[in-house]
Amino acid sequence: MLHIVCPSCGSGDIRFSRRKSLMERARSLLGVRPIRCRACRERFIARTWSPAMLAYARCPRCHGWELRNWHSEAYRLPKRKRVLLRLGARFYRCSPCRCNFVTFKKRWKPSDK
Repeated sequence: MLHIVCPSCGSGDIRFSRRKSLMERARSLLGVRPIRCRACRERFIARTWSPAMLAYARCPRCHGWELRNWHSEAYRLPKRKRVLLRLGARFYRCSPCRCNFVTFKKRWKPSDK
């Protein structure tokens, strides 16, 4: 995720805001999302990812980029995930929301961009 700061107060404590219109929903498909600052409650629009990052894995739950590997031996996997792993998929764990998932995409590292 790109480093985003509030244009009003300069705080980095932000969250995604609800999309209010159809235009905001359409723009979010291109990585432009409404953001709300938790410090000053200001709502603004910012680019959260670039289209070049579509090739990298993201958390299916929170869409975060902070991923690390996890070991499939430590968890009981459903059959579908075991099949995907045998076909060459990678297994990741999202650090913020602790979601375990399997994908064929590689993990984004800041040195890649």
